[in-house]
Amino acid sequence: MRILTSLLLLAIINISYAQTIHYFRVQMGPKMENYKVLNNDNVKALSHVDVGAGLLVGKRFTENFYAEAGVFKNDYSAKFEITTKNQDGIELKSFSDQLYPTFSTAQAGIFGGYRSEYSEKWTWYAQGGVQSTLTKKLEREGSQFFYEIAKNEASGDEEQIEVITFSNGLGPGNLIFRADAGLYRSVSEHLAIDMSVSGRFSNLVFNEFEIEYFSQSEPQKKRAVLQNNAKSFSFSIGLKYKINDY
Repeated sequence: MRILTSLLLLAIINISYAQTIHYFRVQMGPKMENYKVLNNDNVKALSHVDVGAGLLVGKRFTENFYAEAGVFKNDYSAKFEITTKNQDGIELKSFSDQLYPTFSTAQAGIFGGYRSEYSEKWTWYAQGGVQSTLTKKLEREGSQFFYEIAKNEASGDEEQIEVITFSNGLGPGNLIFRADAGLYRSVSEHLAIDMSVSGRFSNLVFNEFEIEYFSQSEPQKKRAVLQNNAKSFSFSIGLKYKINDY
């Protein structure tokens, strides 16, 4: 894995120091990370919106084909919901309003792509490549205690629940596979608005943490494990600035 990361960084440096860089672009936008729950059907991972950002430089080899290298800032967090039952068998929901920060990263990536002018103002592109995590830092370490009121909104039933989060740790995952599709809208000779969607995933676990909970009606402690393998979907908007003509 370290060899692959080193090769990726070497390729990025080669692009960055190429004789002619044709453009750079900055992007930022919402992203939806995906955590999955193991060992407990009563805990459900919830989708939520986070933010990511990146800076890329590009070099064109032909009218249509190009390569890009970039650096990115992506933080990861989890949101989940716990279902318990009171003594009357009524389901109660809790914890869904909490956002649990897990870890933050700085990443580098290299991509190859194809572009084509749709009209004088519009250009579409599609690209794929890999990102590597340069730094990973846990946002929370140790145990965290939460006291909540589990509720059933329809019936009005509620009771107290205690949730403990612990064992937040980084997994072996380092490389992320990524695919993008987007549009450029020219606003001047050198400047364009950049809009794109992106999908990302890894075959290895990036982060894993464990929770434990119990309530008044269910005093026996139950556990669940939440995992992230960098699977996400994002929308980005930004600017592209042309430095040199192709």
